[in-house]
Amino acid sequence: MPRARRPEGTITRGKTAPNRLRRVDRWIVRVHGPELRRQERPLVVDLGYGASPITTVELFGRLRAVHPRVEVVGIEIDPDRVAAARPYEREGLSFRLGGFELPVERPPALIRAFNVLRQYEEAEAWQAWDRLCAGLAPGGVLVEGTCDEIGRRAVWVSLRRTTGEPPARADVPAARGPAEAGGPWGRSGRWEQSARREPGGLRDAEGRPEAAGPWDPSGRGESGSAREAGDRPETAGPWESGSAREASRRRGPGGRRTVPRPRDGEPAGVPQTITFAAHLPTLSRPSDLTERLPKTLIHRNVPGEPVHALLTAFDRAWASAAPRSVFGPRQRWIAAVELLSREFPVHTTPPLGGRGRWRLGEVTVPWPAVAPRPGGL
Repeated sequence: MPRARRPEGTITRGKTAPNRLRRVDRWIVRVHGPELRRQERPLVVDLGYGASPITTVELFGRLRAVHPRVEVVGIEIDPDRVAAARPYEREGLSFRLGGFELPVERPPALIRAFNVLRQYEEAEAWQAWDRLCAGLAPGGVLVEGTCDEIGRRAVWVSLRRTTGEPPARADVPAARGPAEAGGPWGRSGRWEQSARREPGGLRDAEGRPEAAGPWDPSGRGESGSAREAGDRPETAGPWESGSAREASRRRGPGGRRTVPRPRDGEPAGVPQTITFAAHLPTLSRPSDLTERLPKTLIHRNVPGEPVHALLTAFDRAWASAAPRSVFGPRQRWIAAVELLSREFPVHTTPPLGGRGRWRLGEVTVPWPAVAPRPGGL
């Protein structure tokens, strides 16, 4: 009888709370709900739900409002947490023991992984992204991020599965992190450089280009007054497709693992967008969200890195929008995002942007606008 595989990854602290992930759930429903509705029986995985399954149960309820046949599987690496979640199971909702290997019968359409990668090193977080994207269905989405203890501040990244067919699995070393040759996705880290590449990064489940933002090749928005939602259509942004990866012996989550080998040396997934979300009445400045940056960026918030430039510009815009505070924090946030869109390719139309999203305390920008510079720290 074959031995059961040990789950891949490391146990988290497990802290959670009701409604802690409401902001990202709301975003998933709005942005990816249409994709789920087009599928007969979509599978969604909640990876690392913690000591309580409450956020998985909440995700299930929110997604069932979108698609009555969606199935949600909560995965935890701690057997005791899985046992504690079993009483909450029902038709379409289940819990099982596992980790990055994703012990499910079919590839999921979407994975939510929140507050899972904080304890890993930066290179390990890149490895985990690639590992999880390899387990997605073609065109599937990984939403990975971090939030505070009660969900008032959150930052998340969406990644899209790039290959059309599930890659063959092979025992190969981990993909290189961004410190080597720009990372496994060939990120230049500079919007100006990636702008010279072919467009077509944002894709929906059928591979069609999704809307991006109204920016020019220099990486700066059009001059003039701030654009409001609906002023002009968005266009697909310039993205780097990535280059073939050379083998390197980096340690992945929990040591060297069996990782998928993408076809033709391409990565299993490519980052698409990054979203900043906050409870605006308690936000003193946008850069307060720095502590919630994903592990692939949190150590890059230093002068000279794109993410630092974006947050610095956002703080300036926030200060310039201070007179709008008399109308409430929402109006100040909206004004600040409009000012920021003059310098950075902010998404300005639905579903990723526009006043409807900004009023919720969100702002989404394309990943190349914050991607780490090559060369490492």
